[in-house]
Amino acid sequence: MTMKILIIDDEVDFATTLSERLEIRGYEMQIAHSGAESLSLIKEQAPDIVLLDINMPDMNGFETLDAILQIAPDVSVFMLTGHAYESHKDESFEKGAKDCLTKPIDLKLLIEKIS
Repeated sequence: MTMKILIIDDEVDFATTLSERLEIRGYEMQIAHSGAESLSLIKEQAPDIVLLDINMPDMNGFETLDAILQIAPDVSVFMLTGHAYESHKDESFEKGAKDCLTKPIDLKLLIEKIS
């Protein structure tokens, strides 16, 4: 069974490139560029994994994480951040994320964590 991954990131180029790199490795990919857009996708069919940017303009990653876990509590969410603040990691874990990874993403490490 193919693992379904949803990338939620307002950086279009980053999300597209990461999606392409994961799709080549056999994952089924979806992309949303806002928290609100992602919630619609998750309501239609929850992915197995969500890669969620913390800093987004409409709903930040933590607000989106709360909403995702209300809709689909069994989804594994990995937070992504361009800033390696310890407070981001702490809040990510407190809110139920599986991990918090710093951009640029080490693809090999990401694949190890989602596997």
